[in-house]
Amino acid sequence: LGVRTAYPVSQWFSLTGGFQFTVSKYDIKAYDHPAEIATIALRDRSVSTVSNYRNTNGYKENWLRNFYFSASIPVGAELKLSDGNKNYFGVAATLQPTYVLDNRAYLISADYKNYAEMPSLTRKWNLNTSFEIFTAHTTGKVSWRVGPQIRYQVMSSFVQNYPIKEHLFDFGLKLGIQLK
Repeated sequence: LGVRTAYPVSQWFSLTGGFQFTVSKYDIKAYDHPAEIATIALRDRSVSTVSNYRNTNGYKENWLRNFYFSASIPVGAELKLSDGNKNYFGVAATLQPTYVLDNRAYLISADYKNYAEMPSLTRKWNLNTSFEIFTAHTTGKVSWRVGPQIRYQVMSSFVQNYPIKEHLFDFGLKLGIQLK
């Protein structure tokens, strides 16, 4: 969900900027297990916490949901691929400085036996990129846009000291309404 503005440099090319809220999530298959100490290994130290989730050998299957809610400022460019005024195709790309507002992320322990929730090991600032292909249709002062979009997270979701890297790759259908 967000807002966007565009500055036309030419008939074919525009610079864009905006503000966007994003929800990213994925599930991890884990198993319920009696509480035990899980050690998260970092490059310079280790951190221990209590975990009720095992990677294997638990008594009941469970799905852990890694969830990130973030705000970003997409800055990019858009290229019109056809010469229609009311209907056209285009491509767009952005760089998106991103701040994670809230998360629920499970990390794997040093011995790969447990999953533990450790919000303090999640990176707050990150950088995403996006690419989209779209079709636009204008009716009066409103332009409707729809098309697939992919988004890639440049830095790992976790702090640099955590040795396992996670680079989120999101894809979806983008629907936009632009007032002219």
